[in-house]
Amino acid sequence: MSDISRRTFIKLSMLGAASGLVAGCGVSENGREEAAGQYGGTRSHIQPYIIQPSNLVDGVSQWFASTCVMCPAGCGLIVRTMGGRATKVEGNPEHPISQGKICSRGQSTLQHLYNPLRLRSPMQRAVRSSAPAPISWDTALARIAGRLKASRGRIAILADGLSYGQSPSAGKLLSGFSEAVGASIFYYSLLDSAPWRAAAKTAHGQDSVPLYQIDQADYLLAFHSDFLETWPSPVYYGRAFGEFRQGARREAGDHGRFVYIGPRMSMTAAKADRWLPCRPGTEMAVALGILSAMGRPGLSVVKAAALSGLTEAQITRVAREFAAAGPRAIALPGDGLAALPNATEAIIAVEALNTVAGRGRTGFGFPAFPLAASSESYYAQIQRLQISIEKGEVDALLVVGQPNPVFTTPPSAGFAAALKQVPFVTAFTPIPDETTAYADLLLPSKTFLEEWGDHLPIAIPGDISMASLSQPVVDTKYIQEKNGSAPWMEPRGLFDLTKAILGVSGKPAPAADGEGFVRALWSASGANAWEDRVGVGGSWVSKPAAGALPTTPALPAYSGPRTPLPSGEFTLTLYPHLYWADGRNASAPWLQEIPDPMTMAVWNNWVEINAETAHRLGIRTGDIVRLTTDHGEIELPAIPYPAIHPEALAVPIGQGRYDFGGSQATGHSVPNPFALLPLSTDKITGALSYSGAAVRLSKVRNAAPGYDPGENTLVILQDRPGGQEPEAVKDLIHATARELRSQKSNT
Repeated sequence: MSDISRRTFIKLSMLGAASGLVAGCGVSENGREEAAGQYGGTRSHIQPYIIQPSNLVDGVSQWFASTCVMCPAGCGLIVRTMGGRATKVEGNPEHPISQGKICSRGQSTLQHLYNPLRLRSPMQRAVRSSAPAPISWDTALARIAGRLKASRGRIAILADGLSYGQSPSAGKLLSGFSEAVGASIFYYSLLDSAPWRAAAKTAHGQDSVPLYQIDQADYLLAFHSDFLETWPSPVYYGRAFGEFRQGARREAGDHGRFVYIGPRMSMTAAKADRWLPCRPGTEMAVALGILSAMGRPGLSVVKAAALSGLTEAQITRVAREFAAAGPRAIALPGDGLAALPNATEAIIAVEALNTVAGRGRTGFGFPAFPLAASSESYYAQIQRLQISIEKGEVDALLVVGQPNPVFTTPPSAGFAAALKQVPFVTAFTPIPDETTAYADLLLPSKTFLEEWGDHLPIAIPGDISMASLSQPVVDTKYIQEKNGSAPWMEPRGLFDLTKAILGVSGKPAPAADGEGFVRALWSASGANAWEDRVGVGGSWVSKPAAGALPTTPALPAYSGPRTPLPSGEFTLTLYPHLYWADGRNASAPWLQEIPDPMTMAVWNNWVEINAETAHRLGIRTGDIVRLTTDHGEIELPAIPYPAIHPEALAVPIGQGRYDFGGSQATGHSVPNPFALLPLSTDKITGALSYSGAAVRLSKVRNAAPGYDPGENTLVILQDRPGGQEPEAVKDLIHATARELRSQKSNT
């Protein structure tokens, strides 16, 4: 398949953007949207401050520096409060990552703080299948302390790798707590940096994720790297990309050159000057072919073209342009490669291009404090935990935060079945999810806007040593029921919970409070002037890199797909969505109602099908199609998409949340695409591979006219469900297909 011109795709995007893609929002007779649930809809009411904090001044805003943990980037925030309530979130202009900017996920932090799905008080289940009932904190603490005491040496802690695995203070706290109660700690999050870190260790001698200085580049070559959307740091890269295109260096009119290689045109790829749609999973072959064309060890251009579906001319042209840019060329691996079964090897091949370019724009920063969390891949830790459970070695499990492996691992892996075997499960979380559905005891936790903490960004700018701080910007103890008899919500912070459990158990507990614990860690590590650090939101100082970097790494042999799939099969490409990430953000209505920038979809999930393939199969936008693998099947609305490889089907990750109120959030049931996956891992790090499975496609039924809140339906102008496709759009889609065929035959 050949590259598609930006002009053609922009035409399609503008037509698609003419109307929103709408689905399943319950609307009352007066036109007002009704939110389901105990605190939703017209039954909601604002809880007043019965007890007013002493430091408030009526009508005067207060601002607090904090850190966003809605994704691994760890952007700095400033939070505006009025009357003790957080009312607005912005980027921290002093923070090295955000530099005053913020993304849609950061803006939605208030909807997590005030989310009606949050746990308000401790809950317990009489049996696993029953609905939880409220209990007091005293009762909950006594129960958990008793079970932990009886299970000493057979206790496991499963913590969220994003919220707690990247926090020096939380890691230290959990380590001390686990030692006191005789527990083992495991961390998990779907978005796993282990393959990237392993590749950087091989290519650059650094066991961390690099942060590329794209603002100083003249040529960007992205390999399935959606750096403007998901991880590792979309806010940082968004600002840097603006400098790459329109910064001071571009006053002469040269706006840099950006080429994207990958099976799907993402929002990031749509910003490229040229998109080269390779076969899914063959990005490594292209990187090796480019190296070979530059006279370096790699894969012959002929072989790389045969494997990837690109032409020899396309590969040699990229090699020529990359070499001409010299040290101002950057090759960018990304989340698309990290999801593959050969993730580490594919990233090594891409990083080899940066070593050839001299590493001039590949930066590595330094964490200000060490992390207590293991550097082992998250899924390798989940597998060790599952093995221990299946051997009967775990009598009590404490789930901390929102790791949620029941939702983000393939059902065929069997973690949910293993979880049922644990005699006692406690979950400490702000919002229930699919994993906490197996918990006997549910304990409400504070969000990062309500407690003291710290965070290390997943990627740190080069030559900087840094860590970020978070502090409570609201205090729920002042929010009372209407009669003032009891708190409206009773969450606790991680420090308060562990201290209380140790106290009830009769074990020595820290004398300090949460702030004192974090402050002591920072002071012991040399971060002076605590008030100043809190005021700016962290600590960041210059620290020049030391030591020589290795030469060009020894390249692994090509390990991706070698032959096209059989007729009738496609390659499933799952990708983290720029709003919902791995699903942890899908409960925020703001993020559900923002149209997806490439499809204009809202409040639903979908499958993207090559437009020519869809027309050949008689599939139109909104038609319900079935995706089937040897492990499961799901039904989704279809979107014929002109900018995806014909052998690929793409589905975003994050929708399909069924146990945290997902149906309340979207208005209807949406399937989880992980139901399709086999268990597959990166062979070097053991990280979970969630992209690249073979899948079959069949049409189930035509789209229904309009939309039905109880059905999985969509509305879009581009292909009217149940009606005639507008002729202008039909002509443009078929013209695009003809253009692709013509370019392929000419090259």
